[in-house]
Amino acid sequence: MSLDRVGDIRVAEGVRAGALAAYEEGLAIRRDLAARDPGNAGWARDVSVSLDRVGDVRVAAGDRAGALAAFEEGLAIRRALAARDPGNAGWARDVSVSLLKVGDVRVAEGDRAARGRWRLMRRVSLSPAVSPNAIRGMRAGRGTSR
Repeated sequence: MSLDRVGDIRVAEGVRAGALAAYEEGLAIRRDLAARDPGNAGWARDVSVSLDRVGDVRVAAGDRAGALAAFEEGLAIRRALAARDPGNAGWARDVSVSLLKVGDVRVAEGDRAARGRWRLMRRVSLSPAVSPNAIRGMRAGRGTSR
């Protein structure tokens, strides 16, 4: 955790290189812990959180390709966690956060197909309660009542 705090301080100071170095060092430690105990969902989630931090710094530095790689790796981990425990709302939320991060980068890169999916995910993530009918309506291009 202390490496994350160092990275957070560096981000606040505007020292991206220092933040990235701290986050990547923390990521390496978390990867090692997850590799030693592959069934530990907590370690796996920690890796995904570290990947988000690395991706966020890379976005801020203009490295969209590096950010996308980090976000997509984190998304894969989160999807695997959600698949192992489909009733866990926390895992589902983590997947939605990762999808939004991936979508943000793809939209910034000009991916038109991603733009529609991104808009749908934004609507769903910002709504306190979205019914399945509303989601189907958004997919059909009808929007929502909000």
